[in-house]
Amino acid sequence: MRTYCSVYRCVDKRGADSCADCAEVPCGRLRRALKLDEGVDTFVSHRPILGNLALLASEGTEAFLEEQARRRDLAARLIAAYDAGRSKTLICTACALLPRRTIERAAARLEKELRIGTADAADRKVIARRLRVALEAAAADLRIDLRLRRKRR
Repeated sequence: MRTYCSVYRCVDKRGADSCADCAEVPCGRLRRALKLDEGVDTFVSHRPILGNLALLASEGTEAFLEEQARRRDLAARLIAAYDAGRSKTLICTACALLPRRTIERAAARLEKELRIGTADAADRKVIARRLRVALEAAAADLRIDLRLRRKRR
């Protein structure tokens, strides 16, 4: 099979499972592919790659996959409970970029507000807006931009 991804070809040529197995990470090839030195994103979900590679290298594949499964389950739970039709992208981006425990704390605060009645559980748009505000505030506190960083024209 022919592939056009230079990073994949490099990993394959070295007989590795991922860049996490390489002593040169992040190499020039990976830095160029991810546009790390340009301060822009190829995809927002590529931003945590270096942290993910560090987790893979230090904790192993099983721990990494377990953490990703927790993030996926959290995103699915938040979408099911709080999406009013326009929140999926924000929730998925937050689950990719923010620490999982930070998201869980924000969701727990919202769930508490719903239980005690300080948020109207019947108004799905209000709930979605409150989750958005909580996630954006958590991101701001951690200086994490949830938006795609584009090259200025």
